Amino acid sequence: KYPANLRHRIRVVHNGLAWQASSLTRKAARDQFCLPVDAKLMLAVGRLHEQKNYPYLLSVLRGVDDIELAIAGDGDLRPQLEAMIQEYGLAARVHLLGNVPRTEIPDLLRAADVFVQPSLYEGQSNSLIEALHEGLPVLASDIPEQREALSDETGNVAGYLLPLDDPQAWHTPIATLFEEPAHRKARAASLKRAKYFTIERMIDGFEASLR
Repeated sequence: KYPANLRHRIRVVHNGLAWQASSLTRKAARDQFCLPVDAKLMLAVGRLHEQKNYPYLLSVLRGVDDIELAIAGDGDLRPQLEAMIQEYGLAARVHLLGNVPRTEIPDLLRAADVFVQPSLYEGQSNSLIEALHEGLPVLASDIPEQREALSDETGNVAGYLLPLDDPQAWHTPIATLFEEPAHRKARAASLKRAKYFTIERMIDGFEASLR
């Protein structure tokens, strides 16, 4: 909707993260958050708010077996989510962790196998970018903000972009990401995409734009 003389001047500089990975082993990280050591574990990070779309995520989880979910965050949807967990028979597979200090997020990401973000909308999600830096395979809602974060200039996607109106469409990608070599390939794709979101690249982008 902007005039052409403005559009051609637009430059995009993605936010960069000064990422420091956890020093913990996967087992030690799970012990820290009282998570089952041998579980196939998906992780979501974000407040329990309508934007994050966690009721939809529970409906997705209801349709898969042997997968567990940890959610870090708190908010006004907690009673609704707790009721849904009981209704769906997911009490043994869903772990509501409450608020996790920012300093412990790298440890929490180390505990996970897959990162999941079914948000209705986002800005540039730091939680998603942190998951990429950790090398976690990603399942995300197919919305413009997530497409921009996960897709490179050739259209390759670091993870899966999935619909918000078809929970069953998530089932096969979830199962796939817990299998080798698909899991290993997805980790490599996440780490490659994470290189677009570094402090150095952000500074270079601003410098190039100013020049």
